[in-house]
Amino acid sequence: MKIGVDARLFFERHLSGVKIYSFNLLYNTFKKDRGNTYILFYNSFNKKTPVLIKKFLEFENVRLKRLYWPNKLLNLSILLFNRPRLDKILKVKTFYFPNITFIALSKDCRYFLTIHDASFILFPEFLNFKRKLWHFLVNPRRLAQNANKIITVSKSSRDDILKYFLKNKSQPKIKVIKPGINHLEISQSDEKFVLPQKPYILILSTLEPRKNINSTIIAYSYLIYRQKIDHNLVIAGEEGWLTQETKNLIKIQIAKNKRLKDKIIFLKVKSEKNKEKLVRSAALLVFPSFYEGFGFPPLEALKNRTPVIVSNTSSLAENCSKKTLIINPQNRYELIQAIQLSLKTDIQMLIQEKNRQTNYEKEYNWQISANQLIAHLNQN
Repeated sequence: MKIGVDARLFFERHLSGVKIYSFNLLYNTFKKDRGNTYILFYNSFNKKTPVLIKKFLEFENVRLKRLYWPNKLLNLSILLFNRPRLDKILKVKTFYFPNITFIALSKDCRYFLTIHDASFILFPEFLNFKRKLWHFLVNPRRLAQNANKIITVSKSSRDDILKYFLKNKSQPKIKVIKPGINHLEISQSDEKFVLPQKPYILILSTLEPRKNINSTIIAYSYLIYRQKIDHNLVIAGEEGWLTQETKNLIKIQIAKNKRLKDKIIFLKVKSEKNKEKLVRSAALLVFPSFYEGFGFPPLEALKNRTPVIVSNTSSLAENCSKKTLIINPQNRYELIQAIQLSLKTDIQMLIQEKNRQTNYEKEYNWQISANQLIAHLNQN
């Protein structure tokens, strides 16, 4: 069987969790599945083919099909005229979309769609105007209702999709495919990386409001001011929307408390290998996000026996609640207490012992994820 795969998301510069999930799932699927041929669709007027798409060509069962339209023109044509029909271009009857996007297909083409979360419905205040408009035009509800099968990454996301997209109908067509946590190397740059001076508390996340990073900075600043801790704070991740507000907050905190000077460190880390080094050497990972479809960093930290603080919300509560400390992301006092408690030696040893008993690599495994996707794609 020939299966079309939308690969347009690999043109995005931002190395998001969606991109990490999609690349690892597809790579392992192509590697494992010798019964189907996969035709990757992508569109770009003048950009070079991304290295990640070229990497899929390691497998004989993968082909590429490119359009050379300006991207905005293609999206507008799909939106207004439902053209071009992507299945006709690729000559396939089955299509897989690893993320919500502009879709035009014939009525007889079945399609599978991964929806990673419902954050854009539950927390619209965390989107800028451009992203709000994009989601409005793409119309994820309609895509979900028309899909033959919806794939998502956690039970929490499944429940949100069922409630907000499908109005609690059609539950059998939603399937959870959990990701693995041993990621293939995605970064193509030879970044220079030196581990920060220990001990340090780690934030590993895109810098955007949904991640609740500002609360961690305020909690950390309070503990330094009260001389409750003496750790550095390392903020590692790509810049997102309203990053400057976070940087301004740090300047304000430093102006209030000179002890903070040189203790808050920004790092740009893209290499999976370097991220793991950073996580493994941290005294604590703080991840108090308001909402996550899955959330890779906490489980990656737990795998490396690094203590973690997470929110009691969405998939974070689902995946981590029995293995680490959880807090209400709206309550900074809880976060302050949790940070102080997590850094105590006896608590760290208890958390490490709990996680020594869990085989994370077996529970979250990309080969298992690939097997599940192949099985769904092959179903009539």
